[in-house]
Amino acid sequence: MDFGEIFFYIAAGLLLLFLIKKIASASVFSKTKEEKEYERMLKESMADEFIYDPETGARLTLEQAESGHWIENDNYNRIKSQEELDRHYFGKEREIEEMVNEMKKSGYEFTILSDSQLAFLENSKMLSKYDEWSYSHPFSFNDKKDFVFFPNVRYSGSRYELAFQESQILFWIKDDRLSGHFYLREKTAIENLSDHFKSDDLIKIKNYETFAFKKSQNQIYVTKTLSKFEKESGLEIEVIDNNLLVKTLKFVNDADFYRIEKIVKSLFLFCVFFLVSCSNKKLTVVGAPKSIQHIYKTFDIGDVNNDGKNERATVNYNFDYTNQEVNCNAKSCPITIQFGDRIPSIEIDYAQSIYVEKADDLNNDGANEILIFSLTSEGYWNNISVYSLQNNTWTAVAETKGYLAENADFKDRILQSSGKKYLLGDAWDANYDSIQMRSLRIEIN
Repeated sequence: MDFGEIFFYIAAGLLLLFLIKKIASASVFSKTKEEKEYERMLKESMADEFIYDPETGARLTLEQAESGHWIENDNYNRIKSQEELDRHYFGKEREIEEMVNEMKKSGYEFTILSDSQLAFLENSKMLSKYDEWSYSHPFSFNDKKDFVFFPNVRYSGSRYELAFQESQILFWIKDDRLSGHFYLREKTAIENLSDHFKSDDLIKIKNYETFAFKKSQNQIYVTKTLSKFEKESGLEIEVIDNNLLVKTLKFVNDADFYRIEKIVKSLFLFCVFFLVSCSNKKLTVVGAPKSIQHIYKTFDIGDVNNDGKNERATVNYNFDYTNQEVNCNAKSCPITIQFGDRIPSIEIDYAQSIYVEKADDLNNDGANEILIFSLTSEGYWNNISVYSLQNNTWTAVAETKGYLAENADFKDRILQSSGKKYLLGDAWDANYDSIQMRSLRIEIN
């Protein structure tokens, strides 16, 4: 190899090194879109003579900020303007603020959590496992009984585990019918496999591993509540006495917020047809009002006397929410179901509430029968009866019991099979672990 060839290869090598350095420098020092936007906002902020308070929107002078003395504006529930969002927020932070704006429009109210509430959360399984956590954007709803906020959770990391810090979403719902202490997380692949052979979960919710720390006095209701989440992923769920906590596992985003909110709203619509008007599907928690209230409900029941006209049934009574009983200033207070058009009334003893529903013509006399659900003092257990009007006299042609915790439990209570008609009731299994829905058949005569 002569001198000219050696010189050529050295020059080519140096040129190649120069190009590699240039490309690397450009990739390292080129700024992303978010970095450029942040730099623009920072320059604008530095040029502004006022300091921006993101919570209240207040603009403070440097002297006010340093002294700590200024007139505070109670502006925590204000809707931030598009101009304000454009000027002060970008990226994920912008997405959060836009979502928070929509929350405020929907009636969520900014509410700081109290020391006792924070102490309660500190003892929850879902938050106590982190090395540290703080929170932001706390809001209340449902007359300030329930909360949603964004916990910022942090793992310090270890030799075997990476450090982790992220803001998530946590809904906190109060429900006096819940009890016990249960923590749920998604099953691992190994847990899914082992459950095919043996499942030891006290409460069985599809796709979730359940850890029971204290049994519930109302396990069926707890199970029905938790089952609302069985099709959801990426959540942690915890029941602590009358508290339901639902937390996401990803950074705050509107998709997670709205899917949890939808389920939470369905819990409020957990209408059991009792002590409320089910036409508006508004839940009234039993025992919440501490007073006597007047109950008035009407029901469309069809043509029960074969006169070609549809009738209505009416119940009209006072209910004592404190003592959980019908109030009539007497030793016995039956609920009377009244009908128009000179149809005799029906009295139901020892009931806390009544729901009446139209049934088919079960005896082929041209008039339809009615179903009466009467709430007893045994939780969600109800007496279910089929009544038939014959010769202007009501007769109970079939009776059973049913566990009615949600709307679907009222459905499909009449079965026709092999030319016979049956009223379907519910019963505990042999070990009293679960209720076998519609397992009882009472023939309708």
